[in-house]
Amino acid sequence: VDTLVRTLKEFAKDKIGALIVIRGKDLIVRHLHGGVELNGKMSEALLKSLFDASSIGHDGAVYVEGNKVVKFSCHLPLSKNLEKKS
Repeated sequence: VDTLVRTLKEFAKDKIGALIVIRGKDLIVRHLHGGVELNGKMSEALLKSLFDASSIGHDGAVYVEGNKVVKFSCHLPLSKNLEKKS
């Protein structure tokens, strides 16, 4: 968690967007499309390289389970609820 928070603070400071899906109780992985299997230990260097705009895999979300980056460059489903909230 510390690595993730520290890296996301730097992303915010540098105005770098990052979609990160963290596994909870529900198996959200069934909703992810595409992506590249990684199963790498989470580190600041890994997250920064995955979200580097010059990286071919930077587009999409990163899927995290525990201290592992399981997949990157995943696509998330769009909402079917088109009702405008005020």
